[in-house]
Amino acid sequence: MAVSVTALVRMRGVDRARPVREAGRSGPRGVGADLAEGVRAITRQPLLRLVAGIALAVNGCYATALSTQVLFMRDVLGLGPVGFGLVMAFAAIGGVVGGQTVALLRSVLPHGTLPVVCLTATGLVYCVVAALPLTPVVAVGYLLASGLILGYAVAMTSLRRRITPDRLLGRVNAAMRTVSWGISALGMAAGGVMVAALTPLTGHEGALRAPYALIGAVGLLVVVFFGRRLTRLVREHDV
Repeated sequence: MAVSVTALVRMRGVDRARPVREAGRSGPRGVGADLAEGVRAITRQPLLRLVAGIALAVNGCYATALSTQVLFMRDVLGLGPVGFGLVMAFAAIGGVVGGQTVALLRSVLPHGTLPVVCLTATGLVYCVVAALPLTPVVAVGYLLASGLILGYAVAMTSLRRRITPDRLLGRVNAAMRTVSWGISALGMAAGGVMVAALTPLTGHEGALRAPYALIGAVGLLVVVFFGRRLTRLVREHDV
């Protein structure tokens, strides 16, 4: 990382798409200005705006389980370090498979429906994990969910790159990353607060299952309220 940062700091270039008076300025642009430009580009594009909103909802809920999953594995499933590692290995395998099968799924499914199918299936998987907290169910659920999440991410990232002008691509990607990772940090904190608050009401195990139920419920609600619009916009832009 240190080598990468050093190399990036030493880079200098001219943006040919910018006016001469702006391109001729010395020194790099501020990060805040680039990020603000990326946010403006997202808010002006209906599909990017919708995808950013979905990311806020889904990533925030997903982070609630991410911050408490160690306790879920230990106290609900009764797994030790080896068992936890094996379940996470299932998730890693699912991610690899999901990333490699996106093109196949895209060609098999009706045009424009891949993102909604991934969101729907992911919501159902997490609902099952919350309802049946058994080690085989959770392991398979992690495998499927990781593949579906990565499939959605690959499909939408590819589409975002196709519809974003080259000059704005880096700024839009930076803004989307800020949205995704920023809400994830808040979601992790919210996950701990939620489990602590629910423990007196549902018991320790019930509270640890709640984040998974939240992911499933929010994912399905996103599909119900925004699924048709997402499919329509994807079809319009993914030509």
